[in-house]
Amino acid sequence: MESSTGRSPDIERLVKLAKNGQILIKVPADAPSHASIEFTLLDGGADLFGTKLKEGHQYSYGPGSSFSILASDDGCTLSFTKGHRFLVKTVDAATETTDKILRSMATQAEDLRCMSECAESEHKVGPVIILVGPVDSGKSTACISLVNYAVQSSRRSEEHTSELQSHH
Repeated sequence: MESSTGRSPDIERLVKLAKNGQILIKVPADAPSHASIEFTLLDGGADLFGTKLKEGHQYSYGPGSSFSILASDDGCTLSFTKGHRFLVKTVDAATETTDKILRSMATQAEDLRCMSECAESEHKVGPVIILVGPVDSGKSTACISLVNYAVQSSRRSEEHTSELQSHH
């Protein structure tokens, strides 16, 4: 069945990702300008570039978009309502991917940051991360993800600290 625009309408596709599962998505740069992928997080938790997806919010990405969605420890269910032909593949939790490595790096960096803050030394320097690679290899995207994870960790730490202070 075709729509009035002459294109076939997309049908909703549900994708369930297990704990730390991942789905890779690529909308080719040479795709028509109307080509896009639209999805909504229905339940669970997931990250996109180190940022938590908001449950019930619809996300849309057009030509030239290449990204992955990484499920949290709870897993998640995603609804793709447009462009699910751009889904590249799902990756199970056991497979190492860039996003999983970045999440692990962010966790380790936060641990080092906490150890530095608790140290007796006057020079409390947190971790330094240097990313090196060729042009268009994902260094900026990796930095964005690491910063987003750091912001989330700091927010949790501040909330935790506020909660502890309110009990005393």
